[in-house]
Amino acid sequence: MHDLFIGLDIETSGTSIKKKHRTIQLGAYYIDPIGDQVGQCFKSDITWGGTKSLQCEIDPEALKINGYTKDQIMGLSPTVVDVDLKFKDWLISIGCDNQHKRAIGIGWNVASFDLQFIQNDLPISSDYLSYRSVDLNAICFTLDGKEGVNGPQKFDTWKKQAKSYAKDQLKILGYNEAWHDAFYDAAASYYAWIFLKHAITINKANIKEVQEWMKRYAVLNMWPS
Repeated sequence: MHDLFIGLDIETSGTSIKKKHRTIQLGAYYIDPIGDQVGQCFKSDITWGGTKSLQCEIDPEALKINGYTKDQIMGLSPTVVDVDLKFKDWLISIGCDNQHKRAIGIGWNVASFDLQFIQNDLPISSDYLSYRSVDLNAICFTLDGKEGVNGPQKFDTWKKQAKSYAKDQLKILGYNEAWHDAFYDAAASYYAWIFLKHAITINKANIKEVQEWMKRYAVLNMWPS
């Protein structure tokens, strides 16, 4: 039995659960390392206008970032209940269950932000997500000072390179750059993880060598033996 790792991202109406900010878009991306190796995607908006029992507050500053409008957020469909059930079904379809095999989320601040909102807003599907997670910022902090192209590289450089690599892979796969779209960010997190994972394990941290290695494997969604 192998672990299930998924790129995971959300957009929200604000940054505080305590202030009744809510999840307004959910995205996830998964590649089965021993299956057909074709990326499987989940993406859905979430509206709150038809959910009278659950309050949704909106921070205008958040909308400046994600591009949503109040009318979109307060629409009637798809409701959070519908999306919760659909996401649960998607997680089951990739091999999760709510007892022995939960999906491990990958993302930037995924544990402290994304998973907190998902647990609050989508309690049914969150039961299929592991309490473990892969925080890409933590990997970049771990790599801080490791030799790169031009000598020791700092956190910000590793993060920038990981995101750049992810953007290139998604472009090859036919996805236009769309940061702050939950699906795009989820898929980008997945490929950034592949980049950073091999940056840690390679003997000499030469980013050009890492990128060439990735082009032979990750771009084709192939995994090394």
